[in-house]
Amino acid sequence: MLEAYPLAALLPQGVSLRWEGVETTPASTAPVHYRVQVERRGEGWETHVVTAPNRHHQDHVGEAQYSPCGWLRLTSPQGEVSESRLETDYEALFQAAMTTLASTQWQPVSPYFEELNFTVHWPSRDRRLAWDDEHISLSEAMHEELYFSTLEYFQRHAGLALCDRSIQPGQIVPEVSTQGETAYLQISLRPLAVFFCRAR
Repeated sequence: MLEAYPLAALLPQGVSLRWEGVETTPASTAPVHYRVQVERRGEGWETHVVTAPNRHHQDHVGEAQYSPCGWLRLTSPQGEVSESRLETDYEALFQAAMTTLASTQWQPVSPYFEELNFTVHWPSRDRRLAWDDEHISLSEAMHEELYFSTLEYFQRHAGLALCDRSIQPGQIVPEVSTQGETAYLQISLRPLAVFFCRAR
């Protein structure tokens, strides 16, 4: 599970990990859970349930996916609990980018543009992890989401397999900064920047 990197390095020495597949069904009214079983030497097994809100949907290329989402849990004065999915700014910004791609009339053959630029202001801070220089970065995640999802979109647009890297749509440039107080997205087509180096 690449999503779990670098979990193994964060655990105490001598603690090992083992992944087991489980059957899942689309969840609509309750958040998805991970079941973590811990085996302690001489003490048997412990089972922990970790809430991991995900939504089941079709992504930008029509593939079924589980994607992390916001989740709102309200408790009334009488103790009644109500839960529902809450769209986050991250989800809304990404969806706006993919919707824009899908609603644009692209020419039938590649390259489709010189430079496709995503200018994103994403107010967030990286979270340092207690191992090496690793950190959790939503801005870095957004950069990768935009780049690879755009690549997938044009692979599907060209009738290619999603793993076919022969597609040459043009230069895809996500520029994600952490400035500002609100999420911001601007998508633009730009001429390809050319730089000349003069040898001395």
